[in-house]
Amino acid sequence: SCEDDEYCDFYGVCSLCTTCLAQRDSFDGECPDRCPLAEILMPGETIPSDSTEEETSGVITEFIYPGCPQFDSLAVVQESDSLRFAPSSDTSIPNRMTQRMKRHLESLADTIKGTFGDDAYLLVLEAYQTPPADSADASLYNVGRA
Repeated sequence: SCEDDEYCDFYGVCSLCTTCLAQRDSFDGECPDRCPLAEILMPGETIPSDSTEEETSGVITEFIYPGCPQFDSLAVVQESDSLRFAPSSDTSIPNRMTQRMKRHLESLADTIKGTFGDDAYLLVLEAYQTPPADSADASLYNVGRA
């Protein structure tokens, strides 16, 4: 029997709960309820479930435009075996994002490769988008956080 902060992995070894979600290697393929973040969020779901995008990710206080210092401070992420990007366009630069988004995508890409094998990769379709003409159409893409 494993400790409260552990789960039984595929090999019958007790491993720390913090690795269960990333490895998805529990004996039955499911992280136990006692492990933090035991459930995977589906698109549009948040923690807590009744919160808005603004409450969980923060509001857009100001757009980021190409050529401004904030734009220049966004990370430009290079492709790798586990992380690829759609082509840039006049309004979208899929490999330009905040440092935080970069860390999350690189972690997710490593998890995908570790879970599905060496041929698997994460394809990022959009990250930074140029701001819209109408601020009512704003999204976190306009600041590299989506």
